[in-house]
Amino acid sequence: MPSPRGKQTNISLNQRLSQMSRGKRVPWGPLLQIYEEDGHLFDYINLSTLLHQLSRLHRSPELRRMKYDSDTFQALVVQLERHIKEDLGAFAQDRCRLLATIVMSLAKLSVRSAVVLGVVSKNPWVAKQASAQSLSMICWGVSELNWKVMPQFWREVDARGEDLVTTGGMEVVANITRAVAVGGGRTPNLFDAIARNGDHLMKYGRTSHVSRILWSFGASNTMSPLMWAKVEECAEEFVERALKAQDLSNVAWAIASLELDCPNFMDAIDSRSDLIWSGGGSQEVANTAYSFAKSGYVPKHFFGAMELQLDAFLEVASLQHVCNMCWSLGILGLAKEHEQSLRKLWNNALSRPSLARTDQGLLQLYQVMLYAWSDGVVLGGFGPSLGARVQQAHAKATVEDINFMVSEYSEILTDLGFKHEIEVAPLPGEGFAENFLAIDIGNEKARVAIEVDGPRHFIYSPAAMLRANNALVEGAEENGKTKAKRRFLAKCGWTVLNFTHEPMSKEARVSEVRRTLAAAGVHHDATESEGGGEKMGEEFER
Repeated sequence: MPSPRGKQTNISLNQRLSQMSRGKRVPWGPLLQIYEEDGHLFDYINLSTLLHQLSRLHRSPELRRMKYDSDTFQALVVQLERHIKEDLGAFAQDRCRLLATIVMSLAKLSVRSAVVLGVVSKNPWVAKQASAQSLSMICWGVSELNWKVMPQFWREVDARGEDLVTTGGMEVVANITRAVAVGGGRTPNLFDAIARNGDHLMKYGRTSHVSRILWSFGASNTMSPLMWAKVEECAEEFVERALKAQDLSNVAWAIASLELDCPNFMDAIDSRSDLIWSGGGSQEVANTAYSFAKSGYVPKHFFGAMELQLDAFLEVASLQHVCNMCWSLGILGLAKEHEQSLRKLWNNALSRPSLARTDQGLLQLYQVMLYAWSDGVVLGGFGPSLGARVQQAHAKATVEDINFMVSEYSEILTDLGFKHEIEVAPLPGEGFAENFLAIDIGNEKARVAIEVDGPRHFIYSPAAMLRANNALVEGAEENGKTKAKRRFLAKCGWTVLNFTHEPMSKEARVSEVRRTLAAAGVHHDATESEGGGEKMGEEFER
């Protein structure tokens, strides 16, 4: 316990630190000079005040250098950690606001402290006792520093979910949900409380806060039909209020990530394509395009606006952003319509040395090449070296075990006499990678391609899921990749039959297969074995 005289000294030091930068931002040097002269008298309140004042200068290039070059700054952090460890009791419940200031300041300064992380992560009183605002500041810092806190912390946050949503304010909720998503926490009560207040959120929330909250739903894989049905209902009004491209691209990304069918929201975003292209960075543009493609939504305006903005986009875009744009045009079947722009994007991507080291980008571009080829647009540049890398990347991304759904249909088709193979190359002899975009079950002679579509091949209407008590429902729309592959195979001369793997009896599934084959004009005739000897049964032919 400091003496009254010592306590007065600490109060005076705090006043000096606060007054130095009141209303203005002084250089970091004079602030650190106070610490160099009187640092031995500092308590953790003085230290946190100094950190806070320095964090106000966090965008200063001089401060960035100072963090690594200044022994004084390093000593400041070490002394703060020592005070916290020695006096954790006094640092408890009544000090949550102080802890929040420290965590936020460290985050702005990009300084990771194992001691401070330990206090946040291992002490339940932090999440239990902190005010909503202090907890929001702590969570913001946690997410900025990418700290992985203990599950207990998130459990305590979740226990306060209803109260945080109803009394904390939009920014508080946005900061906390973002931290949950980035930190891998589980807070179902918090997200449920947000969904129950979804109408107020969508109609009156600042769009920047709402978009962060909805992004967190997507990043934490929180489906919540109640929330997303409200998003779809309020789409036009919300999008019209948006001032930043990021506010729109965040929500579009979340919708696509959760495999939701939200045509109203996609229409509304497309109507603001001018904002996305002129007011957003390359990430916002690429994320929006990727979201359209993943959902299978073909925009009316977005790619038209691209024609005027593409050169500016390419000047700043990362390789992944360029690959996402190419992939979107390929998936949506727009290669021919926007051929000139696609070639610019394609050439830019292939000119980058880092492409050979990027599995995702290589696989995206190879899909684009195949889809564009089927649309009559020939894209070159994949030489033997990149081709070999594609094969390696594809092998790593392919599950070796045959999908059990495919195996079940293969069994039925065998029993019915339909000769087939599994994982059939769609373009044998054309010089493309053999197993790329492979057909689940195929008869090459009859040119019949059978695709077995599980739940991940579709996007789902939040309103329909809500009516079905949150279950995935029949009548869902095919997603972008499923539509693209079906279109590609048809253009390559295959008759494409898609089976949706839904729960049913074996007898019902056999009947379904029979009906589908018959409706497609695939019938069966007696055939001889390939050796010309014993009759092998029946084979379906076209």
